[in-house]
Amino acid sequence: MGSVRLVHGDMFSRPCDLIVLPCSTSGTTTRFVGERLRVHNIARPAPGLLGTVQIARFDGAEQLAQQVAWAVSVKGTRSNLPAIERIGRALGQATTAAPYPQKLSAPLLGSGSGRLPAEDVLDRLTAGFLATASREATLHVFVPAPETYEDLVRHRDGLPAADQPSPAVRAALPPAGDRSATRVHTAAAPARVFISYTADRPEIVRPWVRELGRFLRGNGVNARLDLWHLMAGMNLQQWMQNEIEQADRVVLVCTEAYARRADDLDGGLAYEIKQIQQDIGARNDQLKYLPLVWATDPSKALPIFLRPYLFIHWPPTGDGSAARTQLLEAILRGQEEAPPIGELPSAYV
Repeated sequence: MGSVRLVHGDMFSRPCDLIVLPCSTSGTTTRFVGERLRVHNIARPAPGLLGTVQIARFDGAEQLAQQVAWAVSVKGTRSNLPAIERIGRALGQATTAAPYPQKLSAPLLGSGSGRLPAEDVLDRLTAGFLATASREATLHVFVPAPETYEDLVRHRDGLPAADQPSPAVRAALPPAGDRSATRVHTAAAPARVFISYTADRPEIVRPWVRELGRFLRGNGVNARLDLWHLMAGMNLQQWMQNEIEQADRVVLVCTEAYARRADDLDGGLAYEIKQIQQDIGARNDQLKYLPLVWATDPSKALPIFLRPYLFIHWPPTGDGSAARTQLLEAILRGQEEAPPIGELPSAYV
């Protein structure tokens, strides 16, 4: 079971793993989508049956997503809620198949040309997605109109059981100021972490990085790694950029080879380092990046641009248990709390 979130804005404004675009059974699109297709030189969808999804590479707009899902959500000038729920299920199933898209962006399918109530669309799309999605997957439902967004923010849905897709039972609307309703469902999505490294010694580095990823995923972190999530045919540089932009945290596995290539801006790592440096400057969010020094001598493994930052040292020898614990706490931003401040002594009052 994944999660679903409401977002106010344009789904073309930020990257994701898979972008969902609406189309009709005859292969036509809305004017808004059609304009985006022309801007990005994207091929139009093929005709399909109502309630089905066609997933393909998103050639022409890889800065937005690596894949596109054409959701056949309208027949003529109508749609229906069972079709929307089938689309939700198909999108959820897509998150369990390689290349395992985990961040999906979609509009309120069927609420425009299909004339369905926005609340019902949200309920059925959510119910279908949560019935089949992987735990780490999140469907972001974009709502451009501020009035519709505010209405949906206040809308609380009591989802039916996954195997009983009956009409949703709604609880009372929360107060308009209750922003917790912006998350339509579920348990908090796992922190998404991109692992950056260089495989200068593939037979040694890749198994170690793979085990690092397994450790993080085994402890509730959505670790993203090229060994698992980069597929043949994908644009490597664009994939790295999208991963960095979407990540909650980025673990930089610093070795002597990583430091040399980062300082010299050498090879494929050069593009990645430039993206990281630009992101640090644009966001002013240094805590997003976690230098993990996997070397005996940290001074030889830290790139110049990372030397001012506090790092985690993971010596190649030993079991690494202390470093693993420190890394997990840093990713989850767990830190010892300062004790409470007591009362001033009477002599100073």
